[in-house]
Amino acid sequence: SDQSSNTSDESIELSPLDVNTSIKGNRDDCYTKQNLMMNKSNMTIKKKKRKNLCSAMTRGLSAVRDCAPLRLALANSVCFGTLVVSVDSILYMQLENELAVSRTLSGLATALATAATFPVFWTSADIVQRYGYWRVIALAQCVLPVRLLLHACVTKSNVWYVLLPTQLLHGWRVI
Repeated sequence: SDQSSNTSDESIELSPLDVNTSIKGNRDDCYTKQNLMMNKSNMTIKKKKRKNLCSAMTRGLSAVRDCAPLRLALANSVCFGTLVVSVDSILYMQLENELAVSRTLSGLATALATAATFPVFWTSADIVQRYGYWRVIALAQCVLPVRLLLHACVTKSNVWYVLLPTQLLHGWRVI
C-alpha cells in the first residue's frame, strides 16, 4: 500500500556535510530547510514524492471552483485571448484582400505592433505595482475594444493614418 499512496515519504540518512551540499546544491534534489528533521543521533532528510498529474488537476479544478476571482481571471483570459487572436489572424488577411494593402505596409504594421509591446512589457512590473493587477487588466480590456473600433474605421484612403497609430495600442495586450 506504500507504493499506491502519493504522500509516503522516504528518509535518507546523511552526514552534516552531505546535508549542507544537498541544500546548497542541485535544485532537482527537492531538499529544503523545512524538510530537514534532526535527531540527536543522526540527521535525516525527508524527501517528499511528487504527486501525479491527476491529483494536480483535481487541486487546480477545486481552486477554480472555490475562488471567484480565479474564475473571473480564467474567463477573462479565455475571452481576451480569443479576441486578440482573432484580431491578429484576420487583420492582415483583411488588409491584403479587401483594402489591397501591400505586404510592405502589413509588415510595417506588424513591426509597429511588436515594437509597441516592448516598453509595456519592460515597465509592466512597475505599472502593476503602482495600479494593481485588476486595474491593469481592466485597462488592457478597455484598450482592446478601442483598438477593434479603430480597425473597423480603416479604409483605403486613411490606412496610413489610422492603421499604424492603432497598432501602437497592441502593446497593452502583453500585460
